[in-house]
Amino acid sequence: MTTQSGRDWLDLASPKPEAAAPPAPSRLSAAQREVSDRLARARSGAARAGRAALSPVLAAAAVPMRRVAPAWQGAAARWSDRLGAHPLTARAADAARRASALPWGRALGLAALGTAGLAVLFLAWCAATLPPLSGPALTTRTVAVQAEDGTPIARRGTARGRSLPVEAVSPAMRAAFLAAQDPWFDDIYRLDAAGVAAVIGQAFRDTISDGPRTGSPRLTQRLVRRDLIGAAPGEARSLADRVREAMLVLRLQAGEDRTRILARALDLARFGPGLTGLDAAAPALFGKEAAALGTAEAAYLAALTRAPALQPDRDVTAVRALARDVLDGMVMRGDLSAARAAEAGRTLDGLAPVGTTPLTRSGVPDLVLAEAADRLGPEAPRDAVIRTTLERDLQAMAEAAVERRLEAAGRGGARASLLILGPDGSVRAAVAGGAPLRDTPE
Repeated sequence: MTTQSGRDWLDLASPKPEAAAPPAPSRLSAAQREVSDRLARARSGAARAGRAALSPVLAAAAVPMRRVAPAWQGAAARWSDRLGAHPLTARAADAARRASALPWGRALGLAALGTAGLAVLFLAWCAATLPPLSGPALTTRTVAVQAEDGTPIARRGTARGRSLPVEAVSPAMRAAFLAAQDPWFDDIYRLDAAGVAAVIGQAFRDTISDGPRTGSPRLTQRLVRRDLIGAAPGEARSLADRVREAMLVLRLQAGEDRTRILARALDLARFGPGLTGLDAAAPALFGKEAAALGTAEAAYLAALTRAPALQPDRDVTAVRALARDVLDGMVMRGDLSAARAAEAGRTLDGLAPVGTTPLTRSGVPDLVLAEAADRLGPEAPRDAVIRTTLERDLQAMAEAAVERRLEAAGRGGARASLLILGPDGSVRAAVAGGAPLRDTPE
């Protein structure tokens, strides 16, 4: 039994403590213990000497730390007090306490962290798969449509021009392009928090407004959506495409000036099916370099960028109507006077691309190409020739007959067409003139 301190009773149940074992006798001799003591005294003396030698150095190094430490401590204390006194801090702490008290609070927190991690991975994947700023790679192809005797009728295909600096483009073409794409391009734009939010919001809209700027750079957005990502108007876009669009718009706005953005837009703009870039469009449609384009020609080309599905040598009337709207936009921007716009409009009435004929305006070459597309296939040669059954002399007679019919009808909204077939059902001549048909699927 034992007696515990502070108690006046005996604990009969506790076992009797065993007596401590006596210390084992040391195996070291007196000489060995003396050597060990001397070594210990030597180490202690060396340590004291080292501390004495380092004391001045440590003291000198500690002086600036003593001077800076109070300032850092004071700043940290002030920021800590501010954060602690902020209402959002109290609300966040209260929300965290409430969430941790709930049985599913920890699971909700883990789910939020997992969602944030997936979002970060998604953004990283979108950034890694951004399309190049030079635009998609195009293979130049040419398809020549000929009459029965080998006379050229029309040329179709794909062509991509070279990159041109803004100085190599005529002022009329630059003004017409901005009037067609973004009349407010020269307005002051700041890439602050509101500007970034506007870019992200516009990227998630299906249409790009033609009205005054609502915070997003319209020309840059059209350049990215239409020419870099390749989204057609009205086409369904994925979430990744919308995120990439916002990333590219912000990248261009932050990294390039307006002159470079305008030059890039002119290099990647489409001037009809298969015709990309002003350097390719100006010689192909008007036989001129980009620096020599006049006002009417610039308005015609800029109108094609508004509706790139129109064929330049077929939908001449529709392109002219859009070009008149471009001239009005140039007047609104102050790039053109009303008198010069009226003069350019009169020039526009008789303007048509090189090679435009009543046969190309009838759409027969495009029908021929549509029928031959299956035969050519995706592996079509870069230079192909399609010879039709059209007779050149009979075609000229049919065109003259249609013109006489339109003159007799007084033109206006009249339309005349003529189709001549051979005994075997082959097309010998085809003409369609006058007012354009309504824009219907038929």
